[in-house]
Amino acid sequence: MRLSDVLRDVKIQRTNIPSFDYCISKVSSSTDSISYGDVFVCRRGFKLDGHDFIKEAYERGARSFVVEKLTPELLERDDLRYIQVNDTALAEALMQNAYFGYPAKNVRLVGVTGTNGKTSVSYMLKHILDTLGHKTGLIGTVKSIVGSTDLGVTGRSENTMTTPSPDTLYSTLSQMKSLGADTVVMEASSHALDQKRVDAISFELGIFTNLTEDHLDYHKSFSEYKKAKRHLFDLCKNALVNLDADFGRELASSVTVKALTYGKSPNASFYASNIVLECDRTLYKVNFRGQTASVICPVPGEFSLYNSLAAISAAVILGESLIDAAQALSSLEQIPGRLEKHVLTNGAALYIDYAHTPDALKNVLSTLSRVPHGRIITVFGCGGDRERQKRPIMGYIASSMSDVIVVTGDNSRSEKTSDIISDILRGVIQKSQCLVIEDRKEAILKAISLAEENDIILLAGKGHESYEIIGNSKRYFSEKDIINEYIKSTLK
Repeated sequence: MRLSDVLRDVKIQRTNIPSFDYCISKVSSSTDSISYGDVFVCRRGFKLDGHDFIKEAYERGARSFVVEKLTPELLERDDLRYIQVNDTALAEALMQNAYFGYPAKNVRLVGVTGTNGKTSVSYMLKHILDTLGHKTGLIGTVKSIVGSTDLGVTGRSENTMTTPSPDTLYSTLSQMKSLGADTVVMEASSHALDQKRVDAISFELGIFTNLTEDHLDYHKSFSEYKKAKRHLFDLCKNALVNLDADFGRELASSVTVKALTYGKSPNASFYASNIVLECDRTLYKVNFRGQTASVICPVPGEFSLYNSLAAISAAVILGESLIDAAQALSSLEQIPGRLEKHVLTNGAALYIDYAHTPDALKNVLSTLSRVPHGRIITVFGCGGDRERQKRPIMGYIASSMSDVIVVTGDNSRSEKTSDIISDILRGVIQKSQCLVIEDRKEAILKAISLAEENDIILLAGKGHESYEIIGNSKRYFSEKDIINEYIKSTLK
């Protein structure tokens, strides 16, 4: 492809390239993937600045550079071609979109943002649309799939980011389009929105689930976090907003696109009534403009009420009938790492859930408390290099809503696991019912050994993840594998 083609939508401030009419291999902002003939985009990241890696990218073969500032290397070498722009993050998204042939053209895009619920809403909406005859792609935290085809991401079976990097994102959209997807549902993280990864595309619909304090290590303030989430609706034709969320009310009244709302209040465009929260499912009626449909959501909990209501509402906005959308949801299967249930041989029930924020942990424990049970045993930790302020809050929530807690590691990264646990313990009450086991596998097996018939074990925080990050090392770690191995060993 010619450089002129990938720069078609980019506003250039200055360049030393007399003509863009030459071939390039690909566009990248990572020196790890640079090879001869590539264009290197010097994007500023959270911790690193791509401008500091111009020399390395040159040594790996890059000869064209997209920059925000002119560095000594660019000015000193005649064979370094530069293109100066105002915003390299935006430029990269526009270039990748052009490189992969504008893959979102003629495909309906739905973006889902919020602190919690993005994955569940995305899976539910994909299931509804697939059931009703569409071929739907999903890009999100767990993996990328289209129809029943698991695409993985660049050779991996899982995403490492909720919303992939621009090269992966637009490549994945291109794959989905070639496989016949007519709709793609995408989780839009605050990081991705702030970094303009999706700014090159337009969404038919943007969905807002809720907002609680999270990722403040990155955004620095709650107002900046809100600003990032709001940005999705600058890229949408229509908005669907949770009216029961504090920020949802603010968002619904301030977005410039057509906005419909959902919630339990009759003031919402789509509202739930006749709500019954059972131990293994959620029942309610969804009401919209004088129409009513009965909903049987096979996932328990009030949060599942909101997630399923959002998915049904989105399907209706996309042109499906209310009754058809509600009926399609009833055949939903297990969402990976979201209240994923395993029955142990001793009669205890074990749930794996991704809950890693105070609000999510509170919601899942509240849901499990409604399930007939003996005791609730909760295994959890907090991630390193992330918000320290939430650690004692999660300690308080877990200890006040569980009979026994096992505090353990959870992606400690550059921090000591013992330091993270100390922060958690500051919020713990009922300390006599609190165990500390740093090794997460040992913590899980200890919880299982404590469980008796009818007890509930909650493994909170990792959900679908199949890795553990300690220091700079990322190793394979799957809670599901640990549970399956335990069950097999007890059946011998």
